[in-house]
Amino acid sequence: MIKTKNNQFKFNRFLNSKNSDFISHSINKINSAYNIQNRQNFSFYKFINKVYKYTFDHHQLDESLKKNSVDILLISNFLGYESIYNDLYFGKLNEIFKKKKIKSKKIYRNFSNINISSFTKKNYKNHVLGKRLNLSEEFKNLSLLFKEILNFIFTKKYNSINNQIKIFDFFSILKNLRQVNQLMKCVYKLKPKMVIFTFEGHAWERLFNYQIKSLDKNIKTVGYQFSVIKKNQIGIFRNLKKKYNPDYIATTGSITKNYLKKKIKFSEVFKLGSCKWRKNQKNSKKNIVIALDDFENLEIEMIKFCKNIENSINIKKIIVRVHPIIKNNKKRLRELKIKLQGRKKIILSNNNLQHDLKNSNYILFINSSIAYEGLFYNVIPLHFKNTIKSNLFDDNFPKELIINSNKKFEDIISKNIKFENISYLKKFKNSYFEKFNIGIVKKILKKNSSVI
Repeated sequence: MIKTKNNQFKFNRFLNSKNSDFISHSINKINSAYNIQNRQNFSFYKFINKVYKYTFDHHQLDESLKKNSVDILLISNFLGYESIYNDLYFGKLNEIFKKKKIKSKKIYRNFSNINISSFTKKNYKNHVLGKRLNLSEEFKNLSLLFKEILNFIFTKKYNSINNQIKIFDFFSILKNLRQVNQLMKCVYKLKPKMVIFTFEGHAWERLFNYQIKSLDKNIKTVGYQFSVIKKNQIGIFRNLKKKYNPDYIATTGSITKNYLKKKIKFSEVFKLGSCKWRKNQKNSKKNIVIALDDFENLEIEMIKFCKNIENSINIKKIIVRVHPIIKNNKKRLRELKIKLQGRKKIILSNNNLQHDLKNSNYILFINSSIAYEGLFYNVIPLHFKNTIKSNLFDDNFPKELIINSNKKFEDIISKNIKFENISYLKKFKNSYFEKFNIGIVKKILKKNSSVI
């Protein structure tokens, strides 16, 4: 851990030095969002499949857009067909803007396996980025990649961190430049007064902010802290050169707003709210939701735990929910179905999250935001202790709700703990994910209009 912190200190110092430029900011290893990245095994099949999809998905979203002027451009993520109607990041925020006579447009970065160029419905083609740029732009970015590798080998540009990075780390340049180029084409077409994008501190977010500010410094940039703030999260707190920092950081609720205001001085922090907010609901059945982690090793551990507790007399059903990103991984899903085949009490859920939470008393989690959403349904979160990822709640999380053995789980559910008796959970329920309030957004737009 000390070595990791030392590396991050060196990376931050390099990014703020005169040796660092736009291209070096596009290297994920240097400009990372998290201290610990998911360590997935290399798969040749996945690699070939990805190359195939990138090669033949030639959809250029900007060509589908009409030249127009919007007040706000929202940048969300497309995880599958349902994302257009059930956006897990911004929800119905663009409809709220419309009611307040704020003209907005939402576009999606494509995290799915869907080839948008082969899809016929305009409501997808007019919203979702393709997998690649046109060929001349791809070759241009490829030349920038090779040039930067040569800089790493033959010049002093990366001398201060050359022991911390490898040539393989430079290949993230392609993906990040591709994302930002695609997004900027849309910005040119739509001419927004404000751009709101999901913000965790990833390299592409900082590059995107830089390009917007280079295009027009009057366009207000808002990084949206849309989910939980995790303990290994570092990128969101990184203070870079001015153009790389968003003007504002919008938060999901009061807890995150107060926390980020103490930590961040380079951007103005305000509370926007979240689509994860719900009116208080009641749960009805003795089921448990298992929020699987996206890291495969932890997913395996959680499935093993499910099998161990299957015969518990205090649980009727064990409802397994895969991580949203994994829904597009057919191989992982197929393997998961095989592992759960023939299990009477363990169900791989295809229901929406609200349905599962309404029918459960507990949720087993590691660092999934579902644990926070469950609070609106009085679902008690149980942290699955492990050696890789920490609890997403703070250090005051009740120790009696931390699961480190089958026996501990049986002890907890046999006590029939009442949600309303746990004051810690009630505090998070009311202040972490709050209802959308666009008052400050309207003020920023009004102020910006007078400048323009």
